Amino acid sequence: MNIIEHTELTDKIIDLCKKGTPVIKFGNGNGPTIIVNAGTHGEELASQAAAFKLLNLLANYGDEIKGTIYVIPILFPNTTADNVKVYNGIDPNSVANINGSISNHLVNFAVDLNVDALGDFHCTRHSDLDVGITCLGMIFKESIIFDQFPNVASIAILGLLVVFSCLDIVL
Repeated sequence: MNIIEHTELTDKIIDLCKKGTPVIKFGNGNGPTIIVNAGTHGEELASQAAAFKLLNLLANYGDEIKGTIYVIPILFPNTTADNVKVYNGIDPNSVANINGSISNHLVNFAVDLNVDALGDFHCTRHSDLDVGITCLGMIFKESIIFDQFPNVASIAILGLLVVFSCLDIVL
């Protein structure tokens, strides 16, 4: 089953993954700045597929996006290619505070951009029929929200609200 729609954009991004971590920017810059990240763990494919769907959606809006949205659909392309959780033997979640790590580069990127929110999307699997997408954390300027046992529906709604706030779409 092919869950990523092959468009010119997605095919270009997949090619870019062979060189490193792709970062795609949308928007006119007049509003909030957010980062949507997936692929921290390579074997969590559902969140990465969702990020590609988001990319194709955002590509249709162009400068109508009021603000800036950075989408990182695959943070660790090598782990996605190998379908594994760890990068060089280390869980990427455990090294975001270590200078020089790719996870730390993401944190510094968000800080340098003074983002309003960062969504780090992961997957959960309770059974073969029950795959959910969760968000490990959303950073909002001065507070950090982490949920050890996230409610998939509420996190999905929160993520959509953050993205749609840049699109001026009312749910």
